[in-house]
Amino acid sequence: MTRSSRPAGHGGGQRRGRPSRAPSARAGGPGRAPQPPRSRFAEAGANDAGGDGTTRGPARAGAVPTPPGKSPDAALVAEVRSAAAPRDRERAGAAFTDAVVALAAGDVTRALPAAREAKELAPRAAVAREVLGIAAYRAGEFRESLAALGAYRRMSGRVDQNHLLADAYRATGQPEKAVPLIREELASDVPPALRAEATAVGAAALADLGRFDEALGLLAAYPSREEAAADHDLRVWYVHADVLERAGRRADSVRLFELVRRHDPGAFDVDDRLAALDERT
Repeated sequence: MTRSSRPAGHGGGQRRGRPSRAPSARAGGPGRAPQPPRSRFAEAGANDAGGDGTTRGPARAGAVPTPPGKSPDAALVAEVRSAAAPRDRERAGAAFTDAVVALAAGDVTRALPAAREAKELAPRAAVAREVLGIAAYRAGEFRESLAALGAYRRMSGRVDQNHLLADAYRATGQPEKAVPLIREELASDVPPALRAEATAVGAAALADLGRFDEALGLLAAYPSREEAAADHDLRVWYVHADVLERAGRRADSVRLFELVRRHDPGAFDVDDRLAALDERT
């Protein structure tokens, strides 16, 4: 999720209006999303056409099933098994399944070693690299996540995890490497939830670099309506308010923090942020 920041991304599986952690836009800390947008690992049946589906490549079922406890899509398990040596196919498929089911249940402690085993047994399976990258990201192992998701991107040609790669670069003090990845993802046909995650991470990375006008331009281009908001809209507005504060535009920052609170009085740490701004005015 080096900075004193709040986490910034997709709160998959959270109750509407109660994202548990605040988006990351603060300077000096990891640019970590509250919960990574999960693309193929979001919901059973998610695909390229909508929801949290992938943005490039063939439509595929979600690897993290809903409800938790069920096995991932058989085609993904077969992909991992086929990339392993014959003697390792059963172990590779089982390790991959364990990792995916553990991620669906939010059990990163169990998911990470299972994902590492699947990757070691089936190193040529892009989906095994993807799951390892997500598990490592959630565990705060950002350098491992960078390696795994970078390999996934090269092997698959997909851009649907660019926001996680970008946020991991922020977490390791390399925000300049985040910006091109975000621009690439936003230039593709991303669904709304992934567009929100990419926008939040990209704006935070630009703000980390002191490029506030570019950050605010990216946020202004995000399509939303103040009278109707999804959870991912609130996350983008929170980051927008944070960047405005960092750019010295406190009145505009207060307005957006208040907009987030109006839609969800318990969202993130909005009350604390507004109180802090009030103390300084």
